[in-house]
Amino acid sequence: MRYQKGFTLVELLVVIAIIGVLIALLLPAVQQAREAARRMQCANNLKQMGLALHNHHDTFGSFPPGMAKSLNSDGTDADLYRSFGWQTYILPFIEQANIHAAIQEVADFKVRTGLYTSLGCDCSLPELKTVIEGYRCPSANTPDLATDGDTETCAISNYAGCYGNTPEADNWSGNGAMPIRNGRVVRMRDITDGLSGTFMVGEVATPTNADDVTAPKWAGGEDNEKWEVIRQTSTGHNPNEHEKEGFTSQHSGGVQVLACDGSAHFIAETIDSTTYQRLSNINWGTPAEWP
Repeated sequence: MRYQKGFTLVELLVVIAIIGVLIALLLPAVQQAREAARRMQCANNLKQMGLALHNHHDTFGSFPPGMAKSLNSDGTDADLYRSFGWQTYILPFIEQANIHAAIQEVADFKVRTGLYTSLGCDCSLPELKTVIEGYRCPSANTPDLATDGDTETCAISNYAGCYGNTPEADNWSGNGAMPIRNGRVVRMRDITDGLSGTFMVGEVATPTNADDVTAPKWAGGEDNEKWEVIRQTSTGHNPNEHEKEGFTSQHSGGVQVLACDGSAHFIAETIDSTTYQRLSNINWGTPAEWP
């Protein structure tokens, strides 16, 4: 009688255990590779915004404001924070000129050196529901659209302009590259601490709830939701520590930021608090070095 060779039950169990161990070792590596790719895409988003911001500066003589001075239809001053923001103004420079033109018809942007004005931001405009991939970090799990109750409003962004380390007493103007008082703008020559050592834009990946007023919308601010398109490096808080004011991300260990020279950097959560604030201030007095 001839017997066929085969696996014993013990051998089969050993093989299964080995395969299980290999899968357990492989999955974290795959996840790390995917996150590295997402982080690279996020950095590329920031670099593209940096290029657009520089093209804007070349065209209009300044960087855009964090938020424009908001006017009523009769030309009188409106609510300071019910206004279009910086990501609206760079749309023509990221191949979204058609959206910019459609908004311009309603908002009546006035772009002048030193001052920006527009009619109040109105999330009922259909163009403001456009999800722009360049404004979304692939690691973030924020929803595509913000909501007001059951009504979907503006599309969400994962990037906010930096208006400094502490707000000025006069209407939250800020001492960063993107102030928000009355549409005031910053020029390259105003950044006395150097373009390479000053924040321009940072990540905002939380909250995940679209009903939260701190969820940033690329179009701008509405109804005094002043934390939407601009953030500050608040005293005593490092990245990922204070989501209503500072920069946050879902990258492990820190956030990515754009410097005023157009370069992207990863800022660790362990950065010294004072250095973090100095990097967000355009004229601290002593240029800060990247950690």
